[in-house]
Amino acid sequence: MFKAVVKGKAGRIQLENGSSLSWRDLFRKREDLLTATFFGRLRYLSQAGEQKVLALLLDQDAATRAGAIKHIEFWPKFSKEDQGYVEPDVLMICENACVLVEVKPPFGGDQHIGQWKHEITQATKEWAADGLFTGDDQWQLHFLALGRNVPEWKVNARSLEEKFSQWKLRVHTQEWLPLRDCIAKICEQEAGRDRFIYQDWLEALQLFGVSKRLLPFSEMEMMDKVTMDVKHLFMGWEPL
Repeated sequence: MFKAVVKGKAGRIQLENGSSLSWRDLFRKREDLLTATFFGRLRYLSQAGEQKVLALLLDQDAATRAGAIKHIEFWPKFSKEDQGYVEPDVLMICENACVLVEVKPPFGGDQHIGQWKHEITQATKEWAADGLFTGDDQWQLHFLALGRNVPEWKVNARSLEEKFSQWKLRVHTQEWLPLRDCIAKICEQEAGRDRFIYQDWLEALQLFGVSKRLLPFSEMEMMDKVTMDVKHLFMGWEPL
């Protein structure tokens, strides 16, 4: 189905107002589809590939300590005292860690510390009440904010890590464009079956407008200069 969407072969959806929308356009409008496409394929990577991607999302040390992913749950609900609930986008349970993930698409609203705090608070309350993830010195809680992070995220991260120090909380941030560039580099070096998953991710991100990083202005100037030098070199040259 994903390939049909990417290639524009999935057809159209009839809407209630009588108009229609292509699956391709729908994919671009729904951040949940990007979340599911990315994290849903994570479990199909080889163990080595899984560790590489975890290192991109967290960092190398955190990924190594977390170990292999045992379970991924999408949009888990954690109850609140006022009978509502909070809903992180992804919960990854690893051998020695849990990773809560809040995803923001390349467009739209920014990450917010209030949302981070609510999700971590309610998750840890439920786990404590159920006696989960306690009594293990190896275990650690991670929170990943993927996309649209605000400049003051480091201050927010430190305050949360202090508040939830008993859970050994580590807060991580990642942006879609640097993540895309790293995946593209891994894909170029990959000769095994993991390559197909990396390619799917790159195609999905391209649908959301996340494509190859533009060159910095200084590099663009240098390329323009090289182009002009080549033109001058061959100016007036005629073939034999």
